[in-house]
Amino acid sequence: MTQTQTLRQKSPRSQNGRSGALGNTLRCVLVLGVIAVVCVALLAVANRFLKTEIQLDKDTSALINQIAPTGADDNTAHASYIKMVDLGKGGYALGDLDAYNKKYGSSSRKVRALYTSTHKDTGKVTLVVEAEGKGYVDAVVMLIAYDQDNKISGIVTKSQSESFWSHIKDVDQLYKAFIGTSGKIESDSIASQTGVTVKYTLDGMVSAVNIANDFVARLGGDDQGGQTLVAVTDPEKLEKLAVVSDAQTFLFTAVDTATVAGVYAGNNGDYIVEAASGLGSHSEVTLLVKIENGTVVKVAHVSDGFSEYVQFFRDNTELNKIFAGKTAADVAALDAKELASSTGATKSAQGVCTAVANALAYAAEEA
Repeated sequence: MTQTQTLRQKSPRSQNGRSGALGNTLRCVLVLGVIAVVCVALLAVANRFLKTEIQLDKDTSALINQIAPTGADDNTAHASYIKMVDLGKGGYALGDLDAYNKKYGSSSRKVRALYTSTHKDTGKVTLVVEAEGKGYVDAVVMLIAYDQDNKISGIVTKSQSESFWSHIKDVDQLYKAFIGTSGKIESDSIASQTGVTVKYTLDGMVSAVNIANDFVARLGGDDQGGQTLVAVTDPEKLEKLAVVSDAQTFLFTAVDTATVAGVYAGNNGDYIVEAASGLGSHSEVTLLVKIENGTVVKVAHVSDGFSEYVQFFRDNTELNKIFAGKTAADVAALDAKELASSTGATKSAQGVCTAVANALAYAAEEA
């Protein structure tokens, strides 16, 4: 037998060996794929159903001691003068933190905990709220201390993972802009005072502060969360209201729930809801929706977390072509994917549809 014949006789075995090796490799890949899918599913379940328990650790206590001083060193303050509040034990108008967050919080903001800081000499008790807002990267967690008038007396960042945090040149100056404030705060106002330009990070901080402000007011029994009926004087807001209403003056009533910031009443009887949705491509979508008899009259864009490439849903003319004249049932029947077909902006389409639906739902509840 020649050498060539020998090789030919061996070649089928060689091919079988390679086929077997390939089969083993494919099986390994399949098994690893299944393991990966299971792991992702387990993580999803954990994120959905397992709640991270907030603890008053020494680091948190030290930060609280900075903004609500106890007059004691950090170790003593942690051991004796700074406590986490259990709302379930009574003493406050709110009795359940989860229930509060379900009603007034959202995926982009919530209250995480309430603490008290007691001065060792005077016995003065300061309330400190731990709250989070959605920044550009992830949650920005703030600790906010309040005086007896529910105005901010101290503030500090507990944690953040923002990629542009270092672009905030003077964090202390930024904190000072919040001192003495209460109620709803606008990011633009803080930005103009401080020159901070990291928009989404600042929005996260302001969102955390706003829900903390609302929370601490409601703790004392204020059903409006510290908000009152106020005349609208901000030129930018008046300009946006003019898109949906011919009224000359407006009174604003804050609601500040997860879906509705408040209601504007025009001097001509117009009823306008400022409603939001957390379904934008990056963060909340906010619209002004003029409503009459359960029907959308006009819509105006306020703010959004859209990508810079999404302009279609920032155009008030296009928004009114879609929503004017529609009822809640009409809006529910809209296909966000179909709306997005010309732009590819599916999340943005979902965001505007949901914001309008939230406005109509709120108006129906109040009717």
